[in-house]
Amino acid sequence: LMPAAPSMLDARTARELNERVGAADAAFAQTQANVARTDAALAQAQSDLQRQKKLRGEGFVADAAVEQAELAVQVQTQALAAARFAVDAARHDAAQARAALMRAREGTKVARPGTDWPIESPVAGRVLRVLQKSEAVVGIGTPLLEIGDPNQLEAVVDVLSSEATRVAAGARVTIDAGGGVVLDGRVRYVEPAAFTKVSALGIEEQRVNVVIDFTSPPAQVQRLGDGYRVDARIVVQARADARVVPVAALFRDGAGWAVFVVDDGRARKRAVGLGGRNSGEAWVEQGLEPGERVIVYPSDRVADGKRVQVIRGG
Repeated sequence: LMPAAPSMLDARTARELNERVGAADAAFAQTQANVARTDAALAQAQSDLQRQKKLRGEGFVADAAVEQAELAVQVQTQALAAARFAVDAARHDAAQARAALMRAREGTKVARPGTDWPIESPVAGRVLRVLQKSEAVVGIGTPLLEIGDPNQLEAVVDVLSSEATRVAAGARVTIDAGGGVVLDGRVRYVEPAAFTKVSALGIEEQRVNVVIDFTSPPAQVQRLGDGYRVDARIVVQARADARVVPVAALFRDGAGWAVFVVDDGRARKRAVGLGGRNSGEAWVEQGLEPGERVIVYPSDRVADGKRVQVIRGG
């Protein structure tokens, strides 16, 4: 920056700059306290992990408990790294506030027109976005650049609040970035507050952000960048030997669900019990056997016992 000609330092300006220094010092102290708190939480998570591993070796807990403890350690490790970054940023802000106060007090001896005022980045990284592209007068606190570390990417996906209640930390995620790039991830956490978003149909929806960490190799993740659009599929329920049918084959039968099964050339209505469903498939817990064929999109012309013929597909 090249400072403009300074004005007289009146009492109000001096008070504002002093208050800014005080606020920056308080924010710095707060981030230091947050590092200490997060460090303690990481130590507790590591202790819990060792305890769970010992109990698993003695046969008292399942592997899932150890996996949850390992996930907790990973989450706290990343939280500690973020807290340390916040300390660096707060230290930088405090130094900038003191520099502004010093230059205002010293007047033209330091802040005379034509002299350079170097601005140092609080963190190492790459420039992601230039917010002030042309020469202009900027005030204190005006954002100039956005700087980030492309090696620390995360995905933020907004889901309906009604669906967010089914998402848990540690859930597996498949992330489709387009162009054949499919990555794996795990849910780090679900934000505690929802926000209103207007859909493409003009409907107001309550949505919640879900933060996802990538688990694919870093070389694959680096094909993405800041602000890229991705589609995510979050696993909220899984079963290896589930019997599934297309959702298009289901129809309401009273309070339950039913399908038409093709049996010896005739349609047979069969009540089914569902264990779960998504937009394309449904998990049938009872009512169907593996290998049975069902009719998709049954019209009102299909009835129990009516003869049918397979003319397409298997």
